[in-house]
Amino acid sequence: TICCNQVRQLTTRMSQVDEDQAQLMAAVERAGMDTSSVSLPPPSAFQDADEPGSVSDLILTHSVEMFLDMFSNFITLGPLYALSQPFAVIKSKWLYRTVEPIPAPKIEEVDDNGNVIRSKRKPARISLQRTYQLEGVSGLLQGWGARLLHDSLWRVLSVTGWELLLYAPGNSPWFVVSKLILSMIASSYIVHPLYVVETRTTAGVSGYGVRGLSGGMIRVLREDAAWAGAGLSAVLRLANGPVAMGYLPTVWAAAWTVLLYPLERAAARARLGQKPEEEQGGGVIAAFGDAAFPYYAAQVLVERLVAGMAWSALAAMASDA
Repeated sequence: TICCNQVRQLTTRMSQVDEDQAQLMAAVERAGMDTSSVSLPPPSAFQDADEPGSVSDLILTHSVEMFLDMFSNFITLGPLYALSQPFAVIKSKWLYRTVEPIPAPKIEEVDDNGNVIRSKRKPARISLQRTYQLEGVSGLLQGWGARLLHDSLWRVLSVTGWELLLYAPGNSPWFVVSKLILSMIASSYIVHPLYVVETRTTAGVSGYGVRGLSGGMIRVLREDAAWAGAGLSAVLRLANGPVAMGYLPTVWAAAWTVLLYPLERAAARARLGQKPEEEQGGGVIAAFGDAAFPYYAAQVLVERLVAGMAWSALAAMASDA
């Protein structure tokens, strides 16, 4: 009898879980969002919080899911970022030049007696070839690890936070979208110190990248710059949200990301330490004419095209199977 009662209670609870999860999924679909990447924990874990182990089981479940998602991001984003990182490095170096001029070599002309007749400074060229000659492959990939960790952690926290917020009261389409926006903003601020370290390491700022990621984190905290440009970076995350969540086709995703360059430039300069009143280089239209833009466009095209081809290949393999 006891066994039958337990089975009956378990069956009732499982049916209630299915109904609640179906309602939440329906709310997500009504908001026009893709539910394929949403993994919701049992709502009864919140409703039956007094039962031993319910909350701990929920935390354990999401911890395992976050670990698996991080591992998946490392596998998928690692090779992709390795292909585009050289362009990100040159872009960041050009943007850093507008914040802190890179010392240029002094060129002197002398006469036959060794007297200096003319002296001038010629700015050093910033290019893929020059960086490779001076720093090798490691110079073209600097900041890759920080970028991979930062982006992977932001994606995982954004999705997980959104899934948990769906259990708060109110899941009309507007509330579902609002909860996603709140999760994206909160996650952006949480991981922003990593973003600062990534940008400064990639740009070759003195003192970053020498002692690895941990050394960069210590330095950025000592300089009280952990949240430099956090507001602009959060706005950039929101503007690029449809692309990050995979809601736009490859061509439209690439075009939209390229059009966001003025915001990307302003956010990157803020992370590099430039104050708003020191902004240089004209307005929005002028941003597309600076030296860093071609490298940014190349970075975006490589990432979007390679990712698009990879997803198309996986879809084709799945359909064949």
